[in-house]
Order: sequence, then structure tokens, then C-alpha cells
Amino acid sequence: MIDSIGRKGGFENSHAFLVSVCIKGKGYSVTWPDTLGMQPWKTGVGEQVKKQTYEPVGMISAAPMRGDWYHQHFGTHPDGLRLLIFDGPYGAGLRHGGAPGDAKMDGSAIDTRDGGRAISYVDEDPQIRKTYEAALAAEGMTSTMPVWVYEQRTPPSG
Repeated sequence: MIDSIGRKGGFENSHAFLVSVCIKGKGYSVTWPDTLGMQPWKTGVGEQVKKQTYEPVGMISAAPMRGDWYHQHFGTHPDGLRLLIFDGPYGAGLRHGGAPGDAKMDGSAIDTRDGGRAISYVDEDPQIRKTYEAALAAEGMTSTMPVWVYEQRTPPSG
């Protein structure tokens, strides 16, 4: 996984097997149990969000305890952030049950509005953007995220 300079990855809902190893750059990840909802700061439970920092050869768990956790990766280094992801023994499509032979899908890559478990930028907690832009500013960088991603789910025409 590579985050472009000044951009952040999207939110995913992951399980306790997911581990990220930083192989280049610096940054951080925020993570919280999905039982806190999609906007923990806005609903007054932001103190339960965990922030884990990346540095070369450092390793974090996107879901540091049992259950499903939302998490997002943030690159804050001028050279970007490169992560090596280990996703556990079964793969994302097999963790949420179903009968043998049933179709499987990776709901962690599908927007919550479409039946998945990924939070779109439109729906993310506003504190996420503020914290990320402050972290970039501390490194002398600015966000290159297009403003429209916070306002609508699809790119503007033209």
C-alpha cells in the first residue's frame, strides 16, 4: 500500500488479524471498535480512538483487540508512506460467515451506504481531517486531498 504525498487512505473496517508494517516513510493510523460508530469525536467518545505511529520497520495492528475496528492510514512524510499489509489466515471475504458455496465479498472495501463496512470521506468524523491537516502542517506539508471528496461521493463532472 502506498499513500500519495499529502493524501490519506480511506477508512476500512478490519479484524484483529490485520497487521501493517511500515517499510518506508512516516505516518500514523487511527483505529477504534466499530461499536463506537463512524464518528467517535462527533458523538463524544473520541478519547477511545487509538493513534498508532508508523516509522520504518515499525509494525501496528489495525484492530488491536477483538472484534471489528475502523481504521485509516495517514502518510505524513515528504517521501510518502509505504506499508506491507498482512491480512490474517482467511481473507476479508470469509470472516463474516455464510454457508459453503455462498458468494463472498470484501465488505471492508465497500461504502457503508452501499452495504459495506468502509466509511466514505463524506461520512468521516470531521476531527479526522483537522488532525491530519495539522500533522501535515507540522511537517511543512499541505493536504492534496480534493475538497470535493468531503462533499460528495462521486467526482464532479468535467
